[in-house]
Amino acid sequence: MKKLMLAILIFSLVLSFANPSFAAKKEYEVKTLDQFLEIVKSKQDSKQFKEKKDKLKGKNAITDEEKTLLKSTDPTVIEQYNALMEEELRNFTISGESSEAEYKLEKSGITIAVETETVTTDEQPLSATNTLLMDKELKSLAPITTATYRANGSYSYSIKYKIRAIGWPDAVAGLVTNYSVRSDGLRVNWASTSGTSGFFPTSITGSSSVTDSRAERIGYDINAQGNYTVTIGGYNGIGIITFDMTLISRILWTGTNTVSQSYSESGDRSQ
Repeated sequence: MKKLMLAILIFSLVLSFANPSFAAKKEYEVKTLDQFLEIVKSKQDSKQFKEKKDKLKGKNAITDEEKTLLKSTDPTVIEQYNALMEEELRNFTISGESSEAEYKLEKSGITIAVETETVTTDEQPLSATNTLLMDKELKSLAPITTATYRANGSYSYSIKYKIRAIGWPDAVAGLVTNYSVRSDGLRVNWASTSGTSGFFPTSITGSSSVTDSRAERIGYDINAQGNYTVTIGGYNGIGIITFDMTLISRILWTGTNTVSQSYSESGDRSQ
């Protein structure tokens, strides 16, 4: 009888090594998407968590709390969460003009934060080069929410669009539009994706273009556009997602030496 029991035990061990599914599966604390989302949303609502996340940079751009959550979550749940994020980010679209705005995606709990700033170079005209901005003292201007006075000169309107998801480093899409105010209208000098950043395993690449360079009649506008590809690397290779998005700046000539600035964003819904 003892020999029979020993033989059964040895046979069971051999099976467990030969077929991992025969062995006991790892038990995870977070087993469903609903559980995971409940934790995600509680952290996104926590001021303390936000402050902690803001201080992190580079390879350490996720908190210990996030690492613990990911390790204790069933990989299939992380896959489901990534699919949900991708769907919402692809279909998200906004437009606005305030200097600071925050949006929360309802299903995934992702936070989108938008910040804008306008700087001038002492009302001296700029050439169409980025380096000239570094050579002159920049002065911050009050945020534009309606038509605002602008003396003749050159200005840079910058937009930073930050994507914050629990478990992954923040990704930031930046768009800078440098333009001149003149007696005969508005001119775009150049555009760039300055301010764009992502920390491993999240990456973001972008390119900019000027889509409308002149506004020579009141009521017309000038525009620049940034096109970005965002890749959010999954935890331990699980659930990598990629999506495209577009940022557009709009500077409207509202009257002699007055302008209104705004932005819009849209995801790529073609996929």
